[in-house]
Amino acid sequence: MKKNVTERKDNVFYNNEDKWEKNIFFATAIKQNYPVGGKSYLYTNWSFNIKRIYSPKGKFGAGIDIVYDFSDKAHFEMQGSDESSILFAKPAIYGLYDFRLGRTSVFMHLGTYLYAYEKNQNVGMIYDRVGIQFYISKSISAIVALKTHYAKADCIEWAVNYSF
Repeated sequence: MKKNVTERKDNVFYNNEDKWEKNIFFATAIKQNYPVGGKSYLYTNWSFNIKRIYSPKGKFGAGIDIVYDFSDKAHFEMQGSDESSILFAKPAIYGLYDFRLGRTSVFMHLGTYLYAYEKNQNVGMIYDRVGIQFYISKSISAIVALKTHYAKADCIEWAVNYSF
């Protein structure tokens, strides 16, 4: 007799007893300021989120991002600004939905920056992230995500995720 996936205690990807999942991930990307084709800059993002598991395939939750974008610093240095580099670290909060398909999941984040020095640009304070996550093991996964501001692509993030 075949066991139901939610009843299996040894399932690496879903345990019926664990209702919350916590994640830490580090993402990096190479991006450019507008117009396209200019100099490339490093982009990094540290993120923590907590997800409520409501089924073997679905999770929702919330998280925080700390983004450091070297292209912001370069943009304002070209304008003659001499602000401290700490101003370019952008804290953010976001809501998320995660749809799981075996070892892969598709996720969506919708967030807003709590503080961003770039708010004077035409980028805006709201962002979204759509990505694919591949689970290497129960606690380690790899992520590729597209981050946008008002449907304008910002960068493609490459990340490593740790779940606990």
